[in-house]
Amino acid sequence: VGSYEELVALGDRALGCGVAILDINLGPSRWSGIDAYTWLREKGYTGRIVFLTGHADNHPLVVAAKRKGDAEIVSKPIDPDRLQSVVDGDG
Repeated sequence: VGSYEELVALGDRALGCGVAILDINLGPSRWSGIDAYTWLREKGYTGRIVFLTGHADNHPLVVAAKRKGDAEIVSKPIDPDRLQSVVDGDG
């Protein structure tokens, strides 16, 4: 999906996924990937969550993602093979 709002609109379809790959920053003045993470967990999502980011480790959203503890953080750009391994849970 392209936004937090689209994720929420999917409802149960989104919650049924095995892995959620979230961009940390969804644009200025928009809900963030952290907000999407929170929505997923509050709705009982038990799958894996992976954040993608092009930001440095000290960016506030990256720091917030690290605090979640149960989500993986992957730097962009990401090549197709690495993305496939993330989806497969191999790292």
